[in-house]
Amino acid sequence: MMPSTLALAALVVALVSGPVRLESLDDAGKTAVLVQLRTANGHFDAGRFTEALAVYESLALQVALPEVHLRRATTCERLGRYAEAAAALRTYLELSPGAPDAGRAGADITRLDALARAANSATLRVTTRPPGAEVHENDPRGAHLGQAPLELIRPAGELTLHVSSPGYLAETRPLLLRAGEETRVEFVLVPVPAPAPPAPAPTRLRPWGYGVLGLGGVLLVGAGVLGYTAQDRIDEANAYDRSAAGHTRSALEKMQAEIPPYETGFYVTGGLGLAAVLTGAGLLLFADDGSVADPGGAE
Repeated sequence: MMPSTLALAALVVALVSGPVRLESLDDAGKTAVLVQLRTANGHFDAGRFTEALAVYESLALQVALPEVHLRRATTCERLGRYAEAAAALRTYLELSPGAPDAGRAGADITRLDALARAANSATLRVTTRPPGAEVHENDPRGAHLGQAPLELIRPAGELTLHVSSPGYLAETRPLLLRAGEETRVEFVLVPVPAPAPPAPAPTRLRPWGYGVLGLGGVLLVGAGVLGYTAQDRIDEANAYDRSAAGHTRSALEKMQAEIPPYETGFYVTGGLGLAAVLTGAGLLLFADDGSVADPGGAE
C-alpha cells in the first residue's frame, strides 16, 4: 500500500473515532496533517479566511492539535464569528492548560464572549412624555424594565413594550430590535379623559306652561268682556246723543266718561292675556329637558 493511501486511511480512522493526538499517528498521518495545516495557514496569510477555516475545521475533527484550535479561533474572529472563536480558544486551553499564553487566551475568551453578546444585541433607548413612566415587557405583569428615560441592551429580535403612568392612558407598542443597531422610541402618553359632569336635573316646565297658558286664557276672556262692555257703552252714548231732546248734556258726558276705563282695561288685559298665552305655549314646547313636548302632554 502506498504511503499516501496509508495516510488517508489513518485520517479516515481519526474521523470515525474522533480527534487523536498527533503523536499517535504514523509518519504518513503526521505528514498529511502538516500538509493540511500549511494549506490552511497559506489561505489565512492570503486573507482567504473562509477557505482557511474550512481546512482548520476539518483538521479539528481529525487531530487534537492545540495549534489548530488556536488558528481556528483567530480565523473565526477575523470572520466576526466571535462565539465560535471563544469556543475554539476553550478547546485550545483544554488541550494545553499549561500553555505560556494561557492567561492571554483566557482574557481573549472574555473579550470574545462580550463581542458575541454585542453582535447579537441591540441598544434600546426609551423616552416618554411625561417622563418617569413605568416600562414593562409585553404587559403590566411582564418584566419591569425601569422608568423612562432609560437605555437597555437587549437581545436582537421582537420586543413589546408596555408603558404606563398614573393619570395617563397606557400604551403598548411592538418593536423590532436589529443586532448591532440602536433603536430610539418615544411614547407620548394621552391623559385619561375627565369624567363627564352629571346632567343637570330637568326643569319641570310643563306644569308652569299649562298654568301660564290658562292664565292667558282667563285674561283674554276678561279682555273680551271689557271690550264688549266698552263697545256697549259707546253704542249707548251714541244712541243717547242722537235722541238728545229732553236729555241733559251732563248725563251724556257722564256716559262718555265711563267708556275709557273699559277701553283701557280691554287693551291692557288683552295684551297681558296674549303674552301669557305665548309664554305658556313656549314653556310647553320646550318642556322638561329641552326636548319638544309631546302634544299629548301627559307627564
